[in-house]
Amino acid sequence: MAVAKDAKLLINPFCPLSMLDELEDSFIKEIAPDVWFLEGYLGIDFFRKPASSNVFILRDGDMVFLFDTGALPFYRERILKILRKYSSKGAKTLVMMVSQGHWDHVINNGIIREAGFENVRFLLPEPERNVIDIANHFINDAKDLEAWVKDPLENLEFAMKMLEEEARTNPAYSDPYYKVAWDAIRALPEKPSLEQKRWVFHLYLERIMLGNYDNMSAWAELLPLDTREKRWIGPVYFYGWQVGRFFVIHDAAHSPGHVCLYDPLNKLMLTGDSTIEINPPFFDGSMKNLVDIATKCRIMAEAGFIELATDAHRQATRYPGKERLKMMGVELLAPIQETILAQGRKDCIAFYKLYEDYYRDLVAGTDSAHRAIGEATIVEIVSELGKSTNKNVKFKLAMCMPHTPSRPIVMVANYLKENHAPRRVVDGRILFNPVPQWKF
Repeated sequence: MAVAKDAKLLINPFCPLSMLDELEDSFIKEIAPDVWFLEGYLGIDFFRKPASSNVFILRDGDMVFLFDTGALPFYRERILKILRKYSSKGAKTLVMMVSQGHWDHVINNGIIREAGFENVRFLLPEPERNVIDIANHFINDAKDLEAWVKDPLENLEFAMKMLEEEARTNPAYSDPYYKVAWDAIRALPEKPSLEQKRWVFHLYLERIMLGNYDNMSAWAELLPLDTREKRWIGPVYFYGWQVGRFFVIHDAAHSPGHVCLYDPLNKLMLTGDSTIEINPPFFDGSMKNLVDIATKCRIMAEAGFIELATDAHRQATRYPGKERLKMMGVELLAPIQETILAQGRKDCIAFYKLYEDYYRDLVAGTDSAHRAIGEATIVEIVSELGKSTNKNVKFKLAMCMPHTPSRPIVMVANYLKENHAPRRVVDGRILFNPVPQWKF
């Protein structure tokens, strides 16, 4: 007899139940002794089918390290099964860290209260304190962008109205908790102000996307940046924190407090969201730091210090995946892009070289497009960037489909901010001159 699908395993009742079939196919692998990789979920429609990061569980003696927890309740029992196994075998301390505070990495954080460990710690880099306040972070990031681009939430109202129309047939639509958000979306005028869009999207995030889940930010032990230590790993150095045998690298690439996890015993590097094609999804990311972390990891791999490599969204069965890319009109940038786990020196070098080249070409392409047209708005620079024949630039722009967080205006704004591009406002247009090229 067929078992009824349980909508409670999804993040909100408006997710299609068909997601559960896809989730059932996600794997659990022990990729090294006492190192577990739980495959998450990532499609190309973040609103209808919310993403959930990969989850990693690593044991070091009496300590178990939980790195990211994902967003979908479906994964909770899988995580707890492994944690409880180690607790029953004598592990005393559970340490949880998240690669970042974005919602697809933190919604299941509350499971640390259920795992049965004597000591439980949630360590959070101080710059990520604002990021893990998820709905407010998204809105505040958009506010910061308003000084750079006229409407950072352009067309968002159309996407929300479409979602609201689809939700009307769902029995949960009339639930007062959710209906507050749906009613606000329906009430949006044809041409809402930025303030109206921010307020309604905040409601949507809090009531629909995030549900009633606790990201455990109140439990967090904040790690101030002045407590980081400088650590050389082979020919490169990082700043971060030592946790057991693991070194937690603060790269500040995908978000201000973003971290990678290095396991020297297994020569394993987990780069969170610092090696994904949608970078940077928010204005507080860093193109410079994305280039830096990819370059340093490539050098480490060349020197033999990384022999296992993956990240928070390496899920080849769904993303990027050749079939998904065909829908976007692009091909894989390199075969290694579709690899779930890079193994061995050669593959690890190729993996990081892919992203090093990707980020460098995005920066160079942005600069070239800006110089081609001179003083311009960010939207105009993005339009010029669309003429590029560079495969990496074309791939980035193809990723910018409806309902994905890959926004080229954010990438261009971040580049201009980090390189101190001259800015002025003329008749309501926010204009930027190309970044100065210094000559000596």
